[in-house]
Parts: sequence; C-alpha cells; structure tokens
Amino acid sequence: MLNEKQRKQIRKKMIDRDITITNLAKELDVSRQYISGILGGILGNPRVEKLLMDWKNKKEN
Repeated sequence: MLNEKQRKQIRKKMIDRDITITNLAKELDVSRQYISGILGGILGNPRVEKLLMDWKNKKEN
C-alpha cells in the first residue's frame, strides 16, 4: 500500500499537470474508483500502485 507521502506526491503531480482522477485512470487503463481508493488510502494493489509510481516518476517531454 502506498504511504501518505507517496500519495501526496502523486496528487501534486496531478495538480501540476492539471489532470483529473478520471483522466489518469483512462491513461493507466484502471477504473476511476480504483485510483480514487488507492489515493485515499482505502485500497491497495501492487500492480496499480506500480503503475501510479511509474507515472509519477515519468519524465515529461
């Protein structure tokens, strides 16, 4: 499960890139509810958490 610091970093990048949970979910091919649950600290899934961390760490063009 992602810790609070990791979830905040993902949320910060979402704000910086002006991307919604819905758009992020589409980009990662995961349901909006699942992304919301993970970012809220309610759900945990290693595969989706890895996708989120890879997205957070991805360099922008």
